[in-house]
Amino acid sequence: MANGHGGARDGAGRKSKAEVYKSEIQTFNDACAQSLRQRFDALDALAEGAERTEERYELALSLTVDDTEMNPSGVVVKIKRQLFPHAGPDEMKLVERKVVTLEPDRAANEYLVDRVMGKPVQQVDLPEDSNVGGALLETFGGSLVKAYGDDGIDDGGAAPEGAAAGG
Repeated sequence: MANGHGGARDGAGRKSKAEVYKSEIQTFNDACAQSLRQRFDALDALAEGAERTEERYELALSLTVDDTEMNPSGVVVKIKRQLFPHAGPDEMKLVERKVVTLEPDRAANEYLVDRVMGKPVQQVDLPEDSNVGGALLETFGGSLVKAYGDDGIDDGGAAPEGAAAGG
C-alpha cells in the first residue's frame, strides 16, 4: 500500500481517452491547424452561396458522331464515326461541364454570426407562482449542504444567523 490508507494506488485504473490517444489527438489538432484558413474560406463560401463546376469525362475512343457515307453501290448510309480516332486507349475527354449555383446556407451563416457575436440566450419568463428555485433546492439542497455547509441554504441566500447583513 503506497499511501498507507489502502484503496487505489497511484496510477491504478483505466487511463482517460485524452491520455491514451494523446499523440493521435495532437496529430489531428496539428493537421486541423494547418488547414484552418482553407476550412474557414470554405465555410464562408458556403455561407454566401457559391458556384460549383461539375465535369464529366469519357474515354476518347468511345465517343462517336453520326455521319453518312456513300457505299460502293452509290447508296448513302448512316454510320458512326469516332470523334477522336487518333486518341490513346486511356485518354479521357471532357464531354459535359455544368455550373451549379448553391444558395446561401442559413446554418453556416448562423454559425459564423454566433461565433463572432456570441450565441443569443433566450430569456424564459416563468409565472410568478412557479417554484422552480424551490424544486431545484429540494433536488440539490443536500449536495449544496455537503459542499458548502447549511448556512444560508434554506433562506434563499440571506446572510447566515449572527452575520451582519450587507457585509
